[in-house]
Amino acid sequence: MLTTELSADHLKVLDIYNTPLRSDFENYVKQILSVSKESGLAETFLAGRASSQLYNAMFYGWARSRQIDPDAYDLVIGPEYRNKSSQVCVKKPGLAKGLDRAARITGIATDAPTGPK
Repeated sequence: MLTTELSADHLKVLDIYNTPLRSDFENYVKQILSVSKESGLAETFLAGRASSQLYNAMFYGWARSRQIDPDAYDLVIGPEYRNKSSQVCVKKPGLAKGLDRAARITGIATDAPTGPK
């Protein structure tokens, strides 16, 4: 896992994951996809089994409907349904390089330790 610290003092951040905007986005998804001929599409989307193309279409459709321009932000933090966590999109030119340079590898355990039997 890569970790880095970032001061957001001079960045314009659109945080959909940790704010009421998340429930607004999810309600938009449910409303739009409820009219689909494919039954259960909203549930499939929110369970993380929808395509990235559908996610992007829903995100940009929602943003336009709220007069939000994601491209006007340096960072966008949104829900990532496949892994039940957040995802970050770095939009500010040069910021990704700085984050890469500052990143540190952190080991994480993926299995329970086993001992002698």
